[in-house]
Amino acid sequence: MVKQQSLERATALFQPLGFKIVIWTRYLGGHIGDEAACTEWIESKADGWAKGVRALATMARSSPQCAFSGLQKSLQSEWMHLQRSIGDIGPAFAPVEDAISTHFLPALIGKDPDTPTPPDLRQLLSLPVKFAGIGVTDPTASADNHHHTSTDCTSLLTKSLLGQTAFSLTDHKSTMRQGRSAAKLASLSRSNSSLTILTTDMPRLRLRKVMRNKETGAWLNIIPTVVNGMSLSTTPAKAIAKQERTKKQQYLESCLE
Repeated sequence: MVKQQSLERATALFQPLGFKIVIWTRYLGGHIGDEAACTEWIESKADGWAKGVRALATMARSSPQCAFSGLQKSLQSEWMHLQRSIGDIGPAFAPVEDAISTHFLPALIGKDPDTPTPPDLRQLLSLPVKFAGIGVTDPTASADNHHHTSTDCTSLLTKSLLGQTAFSLTDHKSTMRQGRSAAKLASLSRSNSSLTILTTDMPRLRLRKVMRNKETGAWLNIIPTVVNGMSLSTTPAKAIAKQERTKKQQYLESCLE
């Protein structure tokens, strides 16, 4: 990998030897090299995730909890990993946030399609379950926090690679624990402050519902399956039971043939 201004010379020197000459490359889930290429790559990733969010929005109308679990447990983790690897990329996730607030959340809560989520409701839903939200964060706002946490946790490893200090596994583990603890406390503080601001002028009935959600929303973190009956499918329970009886009957008949 070489700089843009050295590309022609490096190609002439090393390509005949079988080397592949590039100005950027992926590394450990992130990107190193040319900044313009990095920006283009991140934007293409964000567009792909936005497309995935819109696909989950389509699923959310018939199987809301399955779609929610897919976003929170899988898709959201993918862009969080990139945010931990590269700094100052929050604005690049605007298409993802637009897909979440305009397509996914309205479908999840049963609102009209393509109706943007009100800002106060969007902020509330971005909070953790313990703070009356559902944990679907705004990726444009969370990027810097994720990168700072990653930087703090790997600070000793970074210094050792740069030759600024000797590496110690014990010290590295201690730094990781301290970084995680500090990040958790900071996250709790931000969430508490946001909830306080959101509920300051909230009507009494809605305030009661929101505060009750702090104690009753833990089930949202459970991965839904048909076996444990945690699926929030909009198909009526009687219809589901009838489908299950039909499947069992078909299975028994196939065994007797």
